[in-house]
Amino acid sequence: MLFVVLAAVVNVTVGPGLSFSPNPVGINVGDSVQWNWVGAAHSSTSSASSTLEVWDSGVQTTGSFSHTFTHSGTFGYFCTLHGIAMSGSVQVSAPAPAVVPAMSPRALILFGLLLASIGAMVIRR
Repeated sequence: MLFVVLAAVVNVTVGPGLSFSPNPVGINVGDSVQWNWVGAAHSSTSSASSTLEVWDSGVQTTGSFSHTFTHSGTFGYFCTLHGIAMSGSVQVSAPAPAVVPAMSPRALILFGLLLASIGAMVIRR
């Protein structure tokens, strides 16, 4: 069985006023946050303590900026024009460990016999 995991993109509105919404944002490792401006001059800039995840959108009034998170943890950010009066955080969860189902001894034996049969058929050709 093959599982495909698609990364998510979480949208954050920058403004109006001195707000990031939603705040905080919860995502998983590999997901992205996309900040979307609604008309006022602001930035999305990682805090100095966010050494594993560093980003800076620069000051914008329209458009969007995104960052893909590759580490788990809580990462603070702020607007360079407004400082801590306009700040937010992204909480990034580690990926869940892969679950591999165990095979019973009987299933392992049958699987081995199946592989041996396939091998024998390939050799005969």
